[in-house]
Amino acid sequence: MTDKKSSRTLADVLDALQRADMPEKRRGELASALRTVGRVLNRPLDQIPVESGPLRRRLDDVSPIAIGMSAGRWANVRSLLRAALDLVKQELPAVRRKPMSPVWANLFGRLSKASRIRVSRLLRFFSELSVEPDAVAPDHFEQFRQMLEGDALIRKPNQVWREAIGVWNSSRHKISGWPSIEIVAASRRDTFSLPWSAFPESFKADADAYLARISGSDLLDDLPFRPVRPGTRQTREYQSRAAASALVRRGRAPETIRSLSDLVELGAFKEILRFFMTRRGNKTSAGIEHLANFLKSVARHWVKVDTATLQKMSDTIKNHISMPNSGMTPKNRERLRPFDDEENVYALLNLPAHLMREAVSGRHSKIRSAILAQLAVAIELELVRPLRISNLAALELYRHILQRTNGSWYITIPEDEVKNRIDLEHDLPVEASTLLERYLKDFRPLLAKPGNAALFPGDLGCKAKNTLGGQLTKIIHAYTGLKMHPHLFRHFGSCEYLKEHPGEYPVISHVLGHKSLNTAAKSYTGMESAAAVRHFGKTIIKKLQELPSRGNDAHRAWRRKKPKSDPKGGKN
Repeated sequence: MTDKKSSRTLADVLDALQRADMPEKRRGELASALRTVGRVLNRPLDQIPVESGPLRRRLDDVSPIAIGMSAGRWANVRSLLRAALDLVKQELPAVRRKPMSPVWANLFGRLSKASRIRVSRLLRFFSELSVEPDAVAPDHFEQFRQMLEGDALIRKPNQVWREAIGVWNSSRHKISGWPSIEIVAASRRDTFSLPWSAFPESFKADADAYLARISGSDLLDDLPFRPVRPGTRQTREYQSRAAASALVRRGRAPETIRSLSDLVELGAFKEILRFFMTRRGNKTSAGIEHLANFLKSVARHWVKVDTATLQKMSDTIKNHISMPNSGMTPKNRERLRPFDDEENVYALLNLPAHLMREAVSGRHSKIRSAILAQLAVAIELELVRPLRISNLAALELYRHILQRTNGSWYITIPEDEVKNRIDLEHDLPVEASTLLERYLKDFRPLLAKPGNAALFPGDLGCKAKNTLGGQLTKIIHAYTGLKMHPHLFRHFGSCEYLKEHPGEYPVISHVLGHKSLNTAAKSYTGMESAAAVRHFGKTIIKKLQELPSRGNDAHRAWRRKKPKSDPKGGKN
């Protein structure tokens, strides 16, 4: 039986709106907001369900700038939509919908202005439920949280929840008469990892010795392999602790994990992998495969397990853990799908120039303009020569960014700073050089302290890669509506090139700095299928177009050359 409530759509809301008793002006405003939402989501109203949890997530993906609407207008549309939904379903009490009870109002008035903003929705919710301070229970907070997450058309419900709980808990000690109940907000992450202190010191000592070995800390040690980079060392340290923590979560006592050998015993190895696969619904992932291979490497090179055990570990990885050899992850493939639309391609390609125009327009503060110009240069560099975010963020003038005597600019990065240890060097095209020069002349001096040579300066030299990457993702979404993380630039550029030149993997391999041609082929095979079919079709059509000029001569020539067959089917 279909749930009538769950089958309602915005078309039902519009129908209810036409029957509602309200001023015509208000009716027109609400109806206009509903139709605007339909246009923005590119769906008819009868195809947009009323459930505001999923609807909110779709609306959160909308960038007002990208759809040609001011942020204020879009916020107003969402507010009107919330009001319209009240006609067909129970919604979370709005900030000013119902007055607080006198007791709650008294406590509320004794808070600071900032605290009142954060907790007002919660206290009005309690008033709506007729729950007074002396009757508040944990279940009421859970109702509030579920309402925020599932039923409220508000932005960032998790942030609203955490801020309200923060004010609530701090007020217990500051405001006389405030309810004493304390609410613990769950972590945003499912934190399973235990600290090193949860395990015996011998385990940490063994892990440290292994990390020192693979890092080449002892200069006199004749290593049979290349020392790992600091970033890889940090990853291996986390994987060691995460594996041990997973084993504990599967029932192993922490004090029994005394060395890395306890992690690579065959039974423990499988229990660790079961923990991570269970968290993903009994599915593997690239991260789980990397962890499994790390543990196998420890077993082989550090613990030196017997051949039979090592073979069983290899079989487990091959049969149950290894991901399909598809190169690019399904998530990245899905994120590239919007670029099948050429309008989205041009929106991204034009973004650097657009941001620079915004920077010089005078509509923003000096610092905001400088940041816009900075991000314009960063995006342009990623478009013309996709770099890993760590290399992009670490670029320095006069070391990585250089100018020839003829005025042209180029980027050079030595192999010891590149992940796969390949020298990178390339010239910047004229358009990129023009943006760079404008940024260096007018905007970078506003961001860089004296003596700071970073292209993208931060408080401690170069801007942190996570900070720069987050800013790029945010600005691209704000101006284009596209979801784009920094590493996706490498995939975007490669796929756009392969659209025009199907199968030319050597070029991609050279541009991205791959050591092996197979890396590019594995990653992008299939991504240019549509382009390959298009080129194939053009070839056939070209042949067909040649037929009229040749008339029937070609056919008669073919008939003359065709071997004649005898009545029994044999050739003469």
